[in-house]
Parts: sequence; structure tokens; C-alpha cells
Amino acid sequence: MAPQSSSEVNKQNLRTLLALIIRDFDSHGGWFSNIGYSSPWLIATDFWSKRSGYSALQIKNMITNLRISDITGYEFKDRDREVFDGLKNAIQSWRNESGNQTPSVQLKADDIKTGNAKEIRKLLEKFSDRIPLNQKTIELEAGDVALSGFLTDRFNHRVSFNLTIKLRYGGKIWFSFRFPYYNLGDPSVLDQDHITGSSLVRRLGMPEVPELDLSIKSADSNHSRGLEVALGLVSSVKNYLTSEKRS
Repeated sequence: MAPQSSSEVNKQNLRTLLALIIRDFDSHGGWFSNIGYSSPWLIATDFWSKRSGYSALQIKNMITNLRISDITGYEFKDRDREVFDGLKNAIQSWRNESGNQTPSVQLKADDIKTGNAKEIRKLLEKFSDRIPLNQKTIELEAGDVALSGFLTDRFNHRVSFNLTIKLRYGGKIWFSFRFPYYNLGDPSVLDQDHITGSSLVRRLGMPEVPELDLSIKSADSNHSRGLEVALGLVSSVKNYLTSEKRS
């Protein structure tokens, strides 16, 4: 067998690291241990365990392994797929019995007018110093506030970073790390949907789980908790990508 190229080795090393990030996030371990956030493992309740016929531990393992598969291209094993299908069917059965259906999102006037863009920009500038980036910019884009730049990870990848506070959509915070891989199955992007598990909630057809959302309502210090948490998560991911050792 021919030896792998350095590019392939770096790609595989990145996959391994991204899998570690997801595992540590879910268990509040590693660089994430000192941040107050909700893990998607909160889905693995006794209620859903009994309804699905799978243990809380099996559900937790599925939650972690599915997101690792999505990010890295690793195989999502049949046993985990069975747990996913069992949980999804249990959720749909419960919704049919209870009449609980997820309503479409209706933005209120207060949501649309969330915060003052200039104040939010100042707040983002204040917090962004904890995220060293090359070519860092903070801009107003169509009413949203966006922080962007790039970093070089431990495998010498040029990683593009973006964090946007969507003031027109309830102050939702969206962030992503993009890696220089573009083929199907490559580890090309890690974003807040992957990390927090909010996309998994939608795939399962669950009612909304607001604990997994990140948002900021105004620049007042009493309402900036979402931004502090988001930047704490971003800083932790940056530490995984650029540090040889975890704390």
C-alpha cells in the first residue's frame, strides 16, 4: 500500500480532532469544561428513553456519533441508525397522540428590531479580543453584525472563520469554521448547528429546544450572555485547532 500524502494525513488528523471536539462538547469536557451551555445530551431523557425503547446512554451515543459522522464523513453505524429511527418514531408517535406540532416561526416586531447594530458592534469588538484572528474584520452587513478572519490550525490548514449576529432574526448567533476541503465526505465545515446539535433536533422532528440556541437580545450587559457563551465556545474550538495540548 502506497504511503498517504501529507495532505491526506492532515485531513485524517483533522477528522480525528473534530470528532474529539464533538465528544468533549457533549460531555462538557476538555476546553469546554468551564463554559455554561446546554449539551444536546439533554434530549436523552427518561421520557424519550421509555418511549423509544433505547437507554439514555444509547441515545447519547447516537447524538454524538451522528454529528461526528456529519462533520467527518465517518460511517454512521447501523446500531446508531436504529436508535435514531426509534427515537424519531417515538417523537412522531407522541406528537400524533398529543397533537403537539411545531408551529412555523413567527417573528414579532421586537424580534425584528433586536438591538442597536452600532451598540452590538461595540460589544462584539469588546469580546472579540479573546479570539486572535488574522485579517480580522467586524462589519455591518445588511443590518447584521459580522466578525470574520482566518487562523492557521495545527495541521497548517488555513481556516476561515465567521460569526454573525442576525439582528433581523431575534439576535440569533451563527458561526462557522471552514476548512480547505471541498469533496463529499471531506471535513469541510464546523458550525454552531453541528456543535450545539440544533440541526439534530430538526432532523428528529422534535419540538423546539431553546436551550440549544445562541442569541443576543441587546447590547446591555444583562442580555449579552448568549454572545459570551458563543464566543466562549468559539475560543474553545480555536484552542483545539491551534494547541498541541488540551487544558
